[in-house]
Amino acid sequence: MANRVIVALFETQNQAYDAAARMQRLNDDGIIKLKRGAIATKDAKGNLTIPDSKHVGSAWGLLGGGLIGGLLGAMLGPVGVAAGAAAGAAASAAAAGAVVGAATGGTLGAVGDLTELGMNEDFIDDVTTQLNPGDTALIVEVDEGSTEPTDRVVSQYGGRIYRSELT
Repeated sequence: MANRVIVALFETQNQAYDAAARMQRLNDDGIIKLKRGAIATKDAKGNLTIPDSKHVGSAWGLLGGGLIGGLLGAMLGPVGVAAGAAAGAAASAAAAGAVVGAATGGTLGAVGDLTELGMNEDFIDDVTTQLNPGDTALIVEVDEGSTEPTDRVVSQYGGRIYRSELT
């Protein structure tokens, strides 16, 4: 199985929650292995909110490790410092530190930190430019063999998928 970061963008929170629940079932069935995941919505003003997603499964709402928190910060650019820190603080003190650490330098600092963690810079650019106001992002770190089961879930709920291998 390959270690990857997946970002799926949806037009509504409901679509993202439904896709997250289906991905949780893929995890429960042993088809993929979810390490951590988050759901984040970008509002009309460009602010990021992290709705409660713990009820979806144990991997959801975990911003730890710097990877997901850093990606959330990069998605918002310099604005991500405050939003990412607030989101991280709500999740855990460790996650808040990771988010602030990844986002403090603004977009360039966050991108640099994420590439050090093994994320492709083109992937980061694609995701950050495609997250439109009103969109909800489903962000997961996952081990998956075939990409087909995850692609099918995202497609079923009308999402756009972006995937990066972690090196």
